[in-house]
Amino acid sequence: ALPGFRGESNLQTFLLRLARNKCVSHLRKTTARKRGRETVTVSIDDAARGDGPLPPRILAVDPTPRPDEALLRQEEVHRLLGCMTELSSDCQTVLRLRYAQDMAYDDICRHLGLPLGTVCSRLKRCIDRLRILMDRE
Repeated sequence: ALPGFRGESNLQTFLLRLARNKCVSHLRKTTARKRGRETVTVSIDDAARGDGPLPPRILAVDPTPRPDEALLRQEEVHRLLGCMTELSSDCQTVLRLRYAQDMAYDDICRHLGLPLGTVCSRLKRCIDRLRILMDRE
């Protein structure tokens, strides 16, 4: 990076900033890799008919749900799928790969041909958008 030094600041300042940026990048990559290895155990049997991604909090299923709970869960799934249609196709794709197909972050990267950071930020942005849509209804 030394050829990028323009002499507008002290060399020490330039080197410290360079080292800081490298450390921040390393920490972000490490954190993103850890997220890529996370596993989400989700039962999507109830939503198989809906063909949509389901966050774990919605799919936490009691082995013997009461009829009213089953009805509420079904309504929640329908609400979620309705909100999904309001998202962009990029958001729908990344959410379906992650939650409906239970793909790891690294697999999503390979499937979409995107860097890990892009997949992580897109997932977060799409989940936040979906949460807003769900709260609106």
